[in-house]
Order: sequence, then C-alpha cells, then structure tokens
Amino acid sequence: MYDEVYEAMQKAGVAIRLAEPIWVDKEQQETDQENAFGQKATHLLTRPDFVIFVDEVGSNLSQEGDGAVGGERKIVGSGSGPRESPTTNGTHFTVLGFTPATSEPIMCAVIVKGKTMRLETVTGLDVFATKK
Repeated sequence: MYDEVYEAMQKAGVAIRLAEPIWVDKEQQETDQENAFGQKATHLLTRPDFVIFVDEVGSNLSQEGDGAVGGERKIVGSGSGPRESPTTNGTHFTVLGFTPATSEPIMCAVIVKGKTMRLETVTGLDVFATKK
C-alpha cells in the first residue's frame, strides 16, 4: 500500500524519491540520526500544502454503560427535577480530521449513521425560521 501511495505522490508532483534514504529533521533538512525526526526518509515532499492526511475515529451515541453511577446528582432549576434519560439506541458516528502536511487543520467532518436526514441538517439552515 505504501509503495502505491508514494508512487502516486511522485506522479502528482508532490514528492520526490531519494536515491538513498537519509536522516531528516522536521523541516526535511538532512541531518544526523541524533537530530532526525522519525526514520530515514526515502522521499521528500515538494508540495506539503497539496498533501492531506485524514484520520478517523468512531463511537456510539448510546449512553448505556457510560460509567454513570446510580444516584449521581444533576444541577437543575429550583423546584424541578432532571428530565434527562440516557439514550440506549445505538447510533454510530465517525469523525474525520483533515490536515495538510504543513500541519494547519483544514476541517473536521462528522458522519452519523441514519436512514433519513432533515433538510436543516444538510443546509445548516432553519427552514422554518421567520423572515426578519
């Protein structure tokens, strides 16, 4: 897989293959092993701003088994009790973080499993809001 990725990066013009692996620092400058960052480099990035890394993590929205202990106190308004019940329905979600090789974050995408999606969720607009 790595060979395929490196080959594609070379074809795209965002990386070059080195004749021999070398030790490099965080700025891709050649250095000795003591000052190196990571393993020996076989490639150098020519356009780190064009290389995007994506990392994903997933979980479930169910609160069942989340470690809450019976008798746990909640802060609520005077004269009322908490109207909260934990959801036990399992709804999986995935979060994707997009970051270029230059280290500045680009965006975060959240994917929630479901059968239908409301229009305001897609557009980010309240379609029933009154016009001002």
